[in-house]
Amino acid sequence: GLFHERLRLEPMTGEAARAAITGPAERKVDGQARPYTVPPFGYAPETLDEMVKFLEGSSGVIEPFQLQLLCRHAEKLAQRLGVPAEGPRVLGPENFQGRDDFKAVLQGFYDHCMARLPRGQRGPARRLCEEGLLDAEGHRLMLDVGQITGKFGVEEPTLAALDEDRLLRRERRLESVFYEISHDRLAMTIRDARRFRLPRRWRLALLAGLGTVVALGVWSVSLRTERDKAAAAEVAAAEARDRAQGLVSVLLGEGFLGRVRDAGFNELLGQVGEQTLQALGQGAGRSLNRGLALRNEGESLRQRGKSSSALVKLQQALDNFEPGGADGSAAAGPVASALVASGVSASPPSAASLPARREAARTHSQIGAIYADQGKVDQALAQQAAAERLWAAVDSSGAAQVSDCTAWAESLLRLAWLQQQQGQDQQARAAMVRALARVQQVLFGVDPVAPACHPARPAAGPEPRLTAMPDPLALDLLGQAALLRGMLDSSSDDMHGAVQLARRVRWLQPGSTTARRDELTARLVQAAYSTGADHASTWATYQRVLNAMDDLLRLEPGNQHWRRDHAQAQVLMSRHLTGCLAQRPPVCGADASRGRATELALSALATQRALVAVDPDNVAWRLDLAWGYSTYGEALAGSADTALDERGLAAFDDAHQVLEPLARTGNHEARVLQGELLVRRAAVVERLGNPVRPMKDIEAALAIYSTLAEPAVSQVPVLVRLRDAHEALDATASKAGEPERAAKARAQAQAIELKLAQLQQRANAEQSEWVALDGPSALAQLAKQQSLDQPALVRRAHEGVNHWRRYLAARPADTQAYLMLNAWYEQLAKALDLDGAAANDSPLKQARVPALVSAMRAADAANILAQQPHNGELRARLPQTQERLFEARRKLVNLLLDDGRTDEALKVLEVMVRDAQSAVTVQDRAVAGPGLGSEPTSPKALALALWQLWDAEFALGATLLGNYPRDAGPPPGWEEMLRHCLLQMDRLMQLPPPDLPTALLSASQETGLRQPGAGTLAARTVQLTLLHKRAMVQWQLANGLQLEARLSAQGAARRLDDAAAGDLRRQKAARANQARRAALEDLQALRRGVIGLPPNLAPGEPPRTPEQIDDSMAELRKLLTD
Repeated sequence: GLFHERLRLEPMTGEAARAAITGPAERKVDGQARPYTVPPFGYAPETLDEMVKFLEGSSGVIEPFQLQLLCRHAEKLAQRLGVPAEGPRVLGPENFQGRDDFKAVLQGFYDHCMARLPRGQRGPARRLCEEGLLDAEGHRLMLDVGQITGKFGVEEPTLAALDEDRLLRRERRLESVFYEISHDRLAMTIRDARRFRLPRRWRLALLAGLGTVVALGVWSVSLRTERDKAAAAEVAAAEARDRAQGLVSVLLGEGFLGRVRDAGFNELLGQVGEQTLQALGQGAGRSLNRGLALRNEGESLRQRGKSSSALVKLQQALDNFEPGGADGSAAAGPVASALVASGVSASPPSAASLPARREAARTHSQIGAIYADQGKVDQALAQQAAAERLWAAVDSSGAAQVSDCTAWAESLLRLAWLQQQQGQDQQARAAMVRALARVQQVLFGVDPVAPACHPARPAAGPEPRLTAMPDPLALDLLGQAALLRGMLDSSSDDMHGAVQLARRVRWLQPGSTTARRDELTARLVQAAYSTGADHASTWATYQRVLNAMDDLLRLEPGNQHWRRDHAQAQVLMSRHLTGCLAQRPPVCGADASRGRATELALSALATQRALVAVDPDNVAWRLDLAWGYSTYGEALAGSADTALDERGLAAFDDAHQVLEPLARTGNHEARVLQGELLVRRAAVVERLGNPVRPMKDIEAALAIYSTLAEPAVSQVPVLVRLRDAHEALDATASKAGEPERAAKARAQAQAIELKLAQLQQRANAEQSEWVALDGPSALAQLAKQQSLDQPALVRRAHEGVNHWRRYLAARPADTQAYLMLNAWYEQLAKALDLDGAAANDSPLKQARVPALVSAMRAADAANILAQQPHNGELRARLPQTQERLFEARRKLVNLLLDDGRTDEALKVLEVMVRDAQSAVTVQDRAVAGPGLGSEPTSPKALALALWQLWDAEFALGATLLGNYPRDAGPPPGWEEMLRHCLLQMDRLMQLPPPDLPTALLSASQETGLRQPGAGTLAARTVQLTLLHKRAMVQWQLANGLQLEARLSAQGAARRLDDAAAGDLRRQKAARANQARRAALEDLQALRRGVIGLPPNLAPGEPPRTPEQIDDSMAELRKLLTD
């Protein structure tokens, strides 16, 4: 609508106004662009002169506000009159008469603003504008909000609506808010409207004495009422349409249809999109929904392999999201387009334009992905840059959401992957760092010093959402970044970390096909790069991935991208078998054979050829086809059959024919694959007895790799290929009897190996510097400093947090770094809590919960990454990470309970119980035998899992029991939770004392008891008794308080009882008070650390049996049931 987007313009001269009026009106559409809704039209010379004269008025300058109103009205006239047969429509003076003259246009704008208001506010608003904000001569006045509401009865929502319509302008001065009419020309229009109304004292006199005037007045009021009713009905209908369009927007948006697509119903989305487009029709109000429907249809086409058709739909969707320009900054219509094209910058987006900008940014990113698949790198980079600009505009609005940060990060990661594929490693790392900065905002909250999504956001920032589990999409992006870094540095640790993160996302979203596909992709890449792993484990990984991909294809057979993934898995399996049979035949297993490798390669090749036939413009799929031909050639040429070797060479030639045109365009991936193809073909030719051609092929590969490996850029993958090619040339030249060439190649390989070692040393040194700067020693030193005040400690903790967040933005799979981030966040929470006398609602105290939430997130990430069965060093850290995560959650729960946020604490406790139960199950399976589980275990790991399960269940049961309305009774489940946790403790006490966790031993030390000798029965008895006592104390306290409340609530009824009933009641009350006093004394004694052994349980006796525990519980419940 009008003024939907605001542009800041200076007053214009007559010549500038003529250009702004006629230029957009006469503009024609270029090329294949979408036509304007209004055909080109012109103005008669005299009409143009009158319009400019009217706009100039007495001041001689033209306000763009008036120009835009008149031009918009002229566009409507031209659209209504249509295009004559003789040519474009020319508007003459006769078209601007009566209701269409220039003054009426401004008057119509004023009346329209009034009609949009609620009926009860229209009269007060008119009196305000015509009497309060204008003096007798029609000059603008400014009134305070208090004066407006008190004298004229105009409510603040009405003032906000008039400010939104740009009829009034709001201005804050010191502590007050003032309003005035926004423009002088509007003031003149309102003044002219006021002339047709009689002064109030005249109206009262005439109404008192003249019946005719009364009748005319009644008729005038009724006429105005009918007009207001019509306008109100129109506004109500527009509001109803807006509500319906809003509902359609929700149903077509990523929040709903994106999840439907993620569940594997892509074909259904295509049908929904077609029917939606037929139902929506045309209209500016439907642009957003039409764009959403078109984009969903385009995404469905892309999944079916029709990238060109998908691109058309996505471009059409973009036109609906951005009707004024490709960057989304222009307002709708050719006038605003011309203003933006002339160099005028738009103001920050309004709240109404944010949805369109969000969807436009998503669409730009999807278009960029299609261009990348088609090998159009420049266009892809331009689309990703446009997406980033739009996300930056959304973020600068101050109304950015969590999904905006993740979508922005996803767009940046797409850019990083594209740059990695083009060999731009440094640019890819930079984009990855920027993406992870936004992911960290979602996972850990706003950076306290430098906010992640926008530098202008206040340092306090919004509090991170308090959910017990991390955001799945943010965690998925973290895994993708780890996989990208693993490929950039050929780092197996990063790839293993990517797999673990993808597994966690899969666990968080079991129904998500995207999560399943990302996990399978990470496992494929990990297996492909695991050159040192044993054949059996790698082959088992490939088999599991292929079976899972079969399941996906059964869910949606027409998804061409899933078919591509399936073919890539088969290619990797064929290559793995071929390499294993060539190097280590005995370890490949009885089922491994050349025939199996050939079968897999042929199946993949058939799929890849079919995909290229579906979408010939898809460069990525053509590269896959060349890869498939090469794999098929290797599988054939590995046998001792000369005929098969010849067929293998023919397959290599087919791959070369596919790659050659792509390599000529400068495609980085095509050139890398071309070099790899030459090296592999050289090995086949060498086996055929031709020593000359292999060296030529390898030297050609070396020439390709040398141009790709820029000296100033550390491209580890290309350097590795260059080293391998030199080693292959060394071996081939030695066999051909050319020692000089072999020696030269060997020296080159050694030089590259030295360079790779230097790069690794440099990376290790940088890592050591980061750790030394704010590592464990810095934390220990900070803990010893007593001279720093609270602000200094908080500031120092902020520095440590920012240090490790920047480190993790470049190394997203470093387990130890997440542990350090956890430690610094806990240090921050501790520093914020130093001022114990401060109120809980003070800013520093309120910041404790976000700090502990971030500490929990960091410990969770470390725990996820430590669960790598093939990395002994990380597996050794698993108990530490599990304990850190548990303690971080426990601290957060305690703080939430202290702040009265019980519901949030219960959510965290439920997650703690569920995770602990899973850990105990895993350990039980591992203890039962290797046939039931593959996870390694130890008695200490089992003891830790049991302790955490006991502690979490006890805390959950006690919280449920201790936090409920006194008149409602405790919620169900508390008793079973406490019974179960005590049985877990009995099981824990049966383990040898050296294996017991330190938390259990420290719990016994809190009471002042000295632990008896390790390994004795007395030690287990003391510990078990202590923990039983702790549970029973809280139990008694809660039950006693509950009974007391019930007795108090029945006080009036008790006074009517007879003497016998009164005696019974007094006995119950006495017993309840006695139990309550005993519970309070036990609790106070526990806090003082003076509880000893119960009289009936001497050291050396066995722990209480479940039956004895039941007896104690029954005695306590008797207080409530007698």
